Amino acid sequence: MNRKYALLAVALALALSILACGTTPATDEPAVETQAPVEDPAGGDGLTITDAYAFTDSWGDYYVVGNLVNNLDTDVSYVELSIEMRDAAGNSLLKDDNDAVVESETFYPMLYNLAPGDSTPFSFWLSSDAGAFDNFVVRVTDYDTATLDRAQLLIQNVYTYADDSGSIYLSGELVNQSNGWAYINGVAGAMLNAAEQVVTADWTFTYATALAPAGDPDGFDRTPFSITMTNPGIEMPYWYVYYDAEIISEPDFYPVAVELTYNFFDGYDSFHIVGTVTNNSSEPLHILLVGGLYSADSLVIDADDLTLPVVLPPGETVPFDMYYFGSVNYNSDVAAILDSFTIQADWYNVYPSFYEVATLSVSNDSGEQDGDILTVTGTVTNDSGAALSGETVLVYVTDPDGVVVASGYTYLFPDGDSIAAGAALNFEVTVYLEPGIDYSDYLYTVIAQGDIN
Repeated sequence: MNRKYALLAVALALALSILACGTTPATDEPAVETQAPVEDPAGGDGLTITDAYAFTDSWGDYYVVGNLVNNLDTDVSYVELSIEMRDAAGNSLLKDDNDAVVESETFYPMLYNLAPGDSTPFSFWLSSDAGAFDNFVVRVTDYDTATLDRAQLLIQNVYTYADDSGSIYLSGELVNQSNGWAYINGVAGAMLNAAEQVVTADWTFTYATALAPAGDPDGFDRTPFSITMTNPGIEMPYWYVYYDAEIISEPDFYPVAVELTYNFFDGYDSFHIVGTVTNNSSEPLHILLVGGLYSADSLVIDADDLTLPVVLPPGETVPFDMYYFGSVNYNSDVAAILDSFTIQADWYNVYPSFYEVATLSVSNDSGEQDGDILTVTGTVTNDSGAALSGETVLVYVTDPDGVVVASGYTYLFPDGDSIAAGAALNFEVTVYLEPGIDYSDYLYTVIAQGDIN
């Protein structure tokens, strides 16, 4: 594929509404037997359960999913739900932590805050080991009142895909429509049947939490997202994206520069975005990156997030390699439509480190290449003069021109409370490479960092 190095999102496709027809996930035949929907029409004091649905996944485990709507005239948060799940004889299938049978369990919907008219999905899982499930009841049991300053987001460029392993992927972009900065507390998604009932749902943390005001010239008013759900094995022509977002003050900015240097599919069909991050501030920083994968018509076909494994000191540069893409990896039909990608910093999650770090010495390192896998071993010595709570070893590979083409890392933990000053620990780091390349003139570099207690 052609390598593309877009730092921000490409031009937008036609906006989709919050509830819209999506790509219909299709299977040759239903993978599971579904249960008939069961509703709790009474709701709970103005918090109403509009959908409640149960199904059995391909492993035989049970899911109860549904939709909760705030019909009160006030903002609420931390809604509490209870569920009963019984067999045909009326016996409860639920147990507490001590393996004692209980009549009900408490659980929570996927979004914490609901303004009047807002909704959130919920999902409860029960192992097939519990017994033969027959019926359930979900009730609203408690909630707190709240005061929210709601931000308005637009959902765009949505893509859905059902793989052969029982998962459904729902991805797209969230775009801030507000005049102020928006902080996203939570994002969830659902697939709906022909009657527009929620039949599967899940939440995600894969998105940038802070979005600039609408129309930001640098494109920081938008973020890709990706949600993975369990496939109930029925026709689901509709999707729905839920979000919980509030207006916030502009976050503190710490100048960081992201450079995209390379991309490839490894021997396991995983897509890698490789690059570097430079800290141009005067503070050592924790940095979270969010990446999006796009089709030629600007649909978001996948997304991932990555926290840099090391604290980045002022003036320093560190490589990254993002490759946990659930939809594109291992799914050749989705990989075939990958056209471009983006990387952005989540500005709410770029912040000064709350603990000290130290650069550590590396010795006796050696690299062994086996096909498209490089294994680097060696020894890290804690020469910081202080006890450490842990160590990080990062390895990156550069081509003859010095371009970073791959990286990997590992964590080393103490055998006890801490890694003593002067202690030496052995490490092993695996780096995945692009197949079919002659790496004889390439170099690897090892970076080691310790977290001071």
